This record gives sequence, C-alpha cells and structure tokens, in this order.
Amino acid sequence: MDDYTVSPAAFERQMGEVEAFGWTPITLEDLLAGNPRPRRAVVITFDDGFACNRTHAWPVLARHGFSSATFLVTGCTGGVNTWDGSGRDRYCLLSTDDILSADHTLMTFHDHTATHPDLTAISGDAERMRAELSGSRAALARLVATPGRCFAYPYGSWNPSVARTAAETGYSGACTCMEGLNDQSTNPHLLRRVEIVEKDVGHGLRLKLQTGRDLLRWPPERPPEMRLAADWLRLRLGRR
Repeated sequence: MDDYTVSPAAFERQMGEVEAFGWTPITLEDLLAGNPRPRRAVVITFDDGFACNRTHAWPVLARHGFSSATFLVTGCTGGVNTWDGSGRDRYCLLSTDDILSADHTLMTFHDHTATHPDLTAISGDAERMRAELSGSRAALARLVATPGRCFAYPYGSWNPSVARTAAETGYSGACTCMEGLNDQSTNPHLLRRVEIVEKDVGHGLRLKLQTGRDLLRWPPERPPEMRLAADWLRLRLGRR
C-alpha cells in the first residue's frame, strides 16, 4: 500500500507547506455550492476511511484548523480493507466510535459505496447498484448527524451510466481520480483530484497544487475521458 500512503512526517510537512504556500482548505459542500472562496482554495480528501487517519492525520489537520472530507466504505466500518483481495495486507478501518468522536466542524464524512466494488463492472445490475449507492447513503445517514452529499467512485472507475446513477441517487457531486483543477464549468459528478504521495513536498507539492497534475510523470497519463471517447467511437464505427 506504500504507493497510496504518506508517512506521518511527510503528511505533517505537506500540511505545513499548504499553509505556507497560501492555500486555504475548504469543504466539498462549499465547492459544490459555488460559494465565494479564496483564490487558492483546496479540498483535502481521504478515501476508504482507514483508522490511521484518526491516529496520524486528524491531529495534524486539527492543529492547522484544516477541513477535510473522508469517503467511507459504509458496509465495512470497523473492519478491514477486504476489497483489496487476498494478496494484499489488511489495515483497520475507522470504527463507529472513531467517526462519532471526530471533530465534525472540520471533518465531513461522505459515501464510497457499501463494499467498494468497481461500479463499471456492475452498472448493468440495477439492484446491486441501488444497494451500493442508496444503501450506502442510508447507512451514512444513520451514522452521522450531517452526512456529506458527495460521493467518490471506488478505484476512480466510472462511465456515463455510473455517473448518471450517482446523480439520480441524490449525490450533489462525485469525485473521480482524474487529474486536474475544478472550476464553475466542471461537471459536479466528475470532479477532478490530484493524488499526493510521499515525495510531494516543496516544489513538487506546489506544482501539483497549482496545476492539478503530476507533470513529472512520464509517460503522461491519458485522461480517462479520452479513453471513454475512444471506446465509444470504436463501438460506433463497429456498428456501421
């Protein structure tokens, strides 16, 4: 899991640099509502809800007064990351008590489905899709007094059907894993994010915050919407 985590020391440095660089963390709700926001506004998000967030990340965020959003796999609360398969290490997830005891003035909790499936693989199964999305919304509403209204696609996987279902379920927005910045023209159910890893400190972190992209990656990653457009075109041509 090292590719998807940062050490406590790196995280503390990164949050200090976010403040030093003049960035202001805002909530997803503020982003989606279109409220006036600082020129350098950033949303800090965590996927899955690992218990190490409570141990290492929450105290740092509290010291800086930074808001954040955590996407919970609601059917696995208090369990482990079973969705990663038998060949991967297991890590504890936030428990109900952890979530209830969080500082909800700074931390909001949102849905990440009930069991973390690849939604594109089950998008043709309406009943299972409802269980994963509507069921997750209902579970989160029972868990916290003010549940977040945003959603994150597991593995960042989406297609037009999945994005449409998320909107129809009542989510006001949804986060992808597509790199980039968000503005008023961004589809709220295809919000961009940029992954922050261990090496992203100093100039590397500043560059990602300013561009929303990992400009040092080579070869550069093709945006998923380009792949989806190419798949659609091939299907169309194949029918002629």
